[in-house]
Amino acid sequence: MNIKIYNAINVIDATDLDIFNNVLYSKGVYEFAESENIDKVYPKYFLGYHDGKIAAFAPAFIQEGPYTFDPFAYLKGNLRIRMGKLGLKTDRLLCAYTPLRPRSDIKILDTSTKSSLMLEMLNAIEKEAQNEGCHAVFFPAVPESNYALNNLLKKNGYIKAYYDAYFYMDIGYPTYEAFLKSLKKIRRDNLKYDATVLARNHIKIEEITDIDRFANEYALLHAALMKKYGHDKVELSEASFRAMYQHIQNTSSLVAKEDDAILGFTIGIYDKNCFHGLRCGQFHERAESKGVYFNLVYAESIKKAISLKCKRIDFGQSMARAKIMRGAKFERMHLYAKFFNPVTHNIMGVKIRRLGKGYYNTHLDEIRSNPGHPHG
Repeated sequence: MNIKIYNAINVIDATDLDIFNNVLYSKGVYEFAESENIDKVYPKYFLGYHDGKIAAFAPAFIQEGPYTFDPFAYLKGNLRIRMGKLGLKTDRLLCAYTPLRPRSDIKILDTSTKSSLMLEMLNAIEKEAQNEGCHAVFFPAVPESNYALNNLLKKNGYIKAYYDAYFYMDIGYPTYEAFLKSLKKIRRDNLKYDATVLARNHIKIEEITDIDRFANEYALLHAALMKKYGHDKVELSEASFRAMYQHIQNTSSLVAKEDDAILGFTIGIYDKNCFHGLRCGQFHERAESKGVYFNLVYAESIKKAISLKCKRIDFGQSMARAKIMRGAKFERMHLYAKFFNPVTHNIMGVKIRRLGKGYYNTHLDEIRSNPGHPHG
């Protein structure tokens, strides 16, 4: 296999990536990511060709600072400072994952040769990381069900730690009503109650196609949500929301309105198989008691995904209790890391595994706090 490495997405043909049938690996997602111009983050795209045709793809980013995944959150502290003084650096890292919704994978088209092609791609990723002066390679968000990549990374000496879990629902039903019937009564009743609260407050849900009219409000709503949960730094600006619509063809957005005032929004992207609910926002002081969040993010997004004939809706990470109460399942994801200096690898391995165990216990506590959950 001939592996080529690109530093910008504009030199890659969109149809080369469309063959993977996954919106997270579509050209538009990376056009959007590059348009954000994140400081100290540099893209690397690994494309494998066989007989002149695309055979494999892995997106990655050289990071000297945080992005949608922050590897330095695992490395910070006095230990890292002391190691740096000894020349054991961890300042420049190659992280393989998709932006907007972190997932780590090496996409392979020919499943009959998947193991060997994945190994070739992994070797190319590690070699390029070393050529670029990186101190480590991270695969931060590998789902448990990706057996091939989990096994490959373990066999090749990567540190393994718990990263997080993402939440999803299988929604391959002809109507929303049929989907509701598939749920346990307590989950179904929660979704119905959400709708009752929304109707009682005379809140209307509308689909947005003209982002230019609402991008500024989206930015304000998203900033309000981030601030409520202790994030002072704004993740997405008005320009970000415009760029998302400009670059990602399959984008969908809903708003909740009280009269003509927008109280909240949700935005997602989709392909034939999966709808990804990506970001949301609301003014809590006006919307929290009116069912805006629960309807936008769950019921109304599910309705939209079913209308698009998606088979699954992916809610991403966090808010475990709210998602489980409405019928979501979860899948664990693992972080893998390999430091090129063996001393650094061994020392940081202890730190990363310890942090991963702490994250897992926190996640498990949140899951178990939900009555009636099978892990409870």
